[in-house]
Amino acid sequence: MSRDFANLNNNLAVEISCTSRDLPPWSETFALVARRYHHLRRGSARVVEKLQMARPSRSDSNELFPFSFKGVAIWNRYLRLEEKTAEFHYPDPAWWYSREDGVLVYPAEVRDRPNSPSSDPAHGYVYHILDPATGTQIPVPFDVRRKHIRRVRLAQGVLIFEWAEEHPYHQLNDREVVHRHFVTAFDVIRTPSSSAWTWTIQFRSEWKLHFLGLPINRSDRFFSAHTATHYAVYFWQPNRSLYQDDPIEQLAVWDISSPSPYRPSEDPTGHNRPPVNRTISMPAGLWNGTGTHGGSGLHTTTTTAGKPRKSASPEPEPVRTTTGPQVIRRMAWRELDFYGLRQRANPQLRNLSLDDRNLYFIEEEHRWTEGQHSSLSPPRVHHVKCTGIPIVPCTPAVPIPLVSVKEGWERREREPSPHAHYYQALFTSTINDPVYGPIWVDQCGADG
Repeated sequence: MSRDFANLNNNLAVEISCTSRDLPPWSETFALVARRYHHLRRGSARVVEKLQMARPSRSDSNELFPFSFKGVAIWNRYLRLEEKTAEFHYPDPAWWYSREDGVLVYPAEVRDRPNSPSSDPAHGYVYHILDPATGTQIPVPFDVRRKHIRRVRLAQGVLIFEWAEEHPYHQLNDREVVHRHFVTAFDVIRTPSSSAWTWTIQFRSEWKLHFLGLPINRSDRFFSAHTATHYAVYFWQPNRSLYQDDPIEQLAVWDISSPSPYRPSEDPTGHNRPPVNRTISMPAGLWNGTGTHGGSGLHTTTTTAGKPRKSASPEPEPVRTTTGPQVIRRMAWRELDFYGLRQRANPQLRNLSLDDRNLYFIEEEHRWTEGQHSSLSPPRVHHVKCTGIPIVPCTPAVPIPLVSVKEGWERREREPSPHAHYYQALFTSTINDPVYGPIWVDQCGADG
């Protein structure tokens, strides 16, 4: 049994352990299962509970609990058949339900707190986590004030907030401005108790989503996915150059397994950023302005004749230290084109998915799609395609201890983790080792 628990998500393992302590009579279990499948077969809800959600505030409002949710724009594609139309993409909701953890995170309607001053950060704790099994509801220590929430997601016990600063910091052109974007991660931990279980929310880390920032509009888009240890994001932006029409496409993958107290949103100049020596496994391309079009991305080596020569693919240097989230993979146009994942002006991407070692691009097309981003060569009826690419090298044989991953950075400062050497070796392997594995493609539907 202990060996089976080692392969389970930590929150799920705690739930199984707690429920197995006091098993109900078999008749109650049978009735519960029969009731569940009865409603599944009929497609009806067994219990309906209405929750009061916080409504996004207007920019000119003086509300006590301001809350701004500006989701990422969807593709301009919809279904049309004769005179009938239907949605093909739906915007991201301001809430998220995690099937793995069995909890709901949503912006709850915040009541007035007369005994708390307006400067108290608790005034900005709009998001709450609700456990439907126990009815427990706790606030997430994430202040939404002076922020535009772009997306929220909970997976494998890690809660992610993708957000932008309230005010822009850069004028992109005559009509557009750029906001700094960040990602804040929390550990959502289920711990056993005498009654059932309780939930603890701990800050894990924060990092910049995009090094230059993004406009908040209906043309710049990004898709993301994460696990307990990695975070991946794909950017699709219109090319604002006068000499290039193809959109800018970039992909980045972070290792987020190491907690860190550093918050780049509170350090705009970057003076307090912890020093980290690291390299990337692929050329940065347009990510940081040192792509193949510029000379700054070239490195000098020596030939057998003693003459210097330039190489665009330098050997990675060994990694000595690591703290907090670190970029382990970057892909620009060239790499995405190699894997057949460039979306260009007619994107087909539905969403991203991520597992321990692979990133999956899920694309979808339909014969009836219309709109600005509809395909120029649609399939015969309906076509879904999933392309998996290896991005994380094979880890050492020793499994990652879940308890150590969930530790807060405060405890690590007091007591050095006994697995510190393992994390260092794992990250060094992730950065420097090659990625093995073939590209994986699966598709279904009528195409042809």
